[in-house]
Amino acid sequence: MAKKKKVPRLKETAPVKAIREFCKELHTKGWKTAHIKYQGGGDSCDDFNFSLENDETTVDFKAVKPADLPAHFDAEKFEAALWDLLPDGFENNEGGDGSIKIDIGTGEICVTHNEYHLESTESEWKY
Repeated sequence: MAKKKKVPRLKETAPVKAIREFCKELHTKGWKTAHIKYQGGGDSCDDFNFSLENDETTVDFKAVKPADLPAHFDAEKFEAALWDLLPDGFENNEGGDGSIKIDIGTGEICVTHNEYHLESTESEWKY
């Protein structure tokens, strides 16, 4: 049986605290999980998809009806806090991609990130 990889826990930051507060609100409306997928390179974020999931469906966040969100829920602040979770510079140079899964019930946030690297091998010879 393969050993389970130990995932380090990072220090709780202001965006993490904010997201956990938003999770408490979203949980009251029956949401279970938030998924974020991102990808970028060449100094731009090319993809940022964010969805919410409950027991019945997965919905793109932009398509969530206001009635399915808590009263006075600040969607813009929530999305800004999510952007703050993205690894610094993931979009620079060759870029990177990843996903973020948030357990809305517990507030646990798991980030899986891939960083792209251009590899080169130099050779030199004479004739």
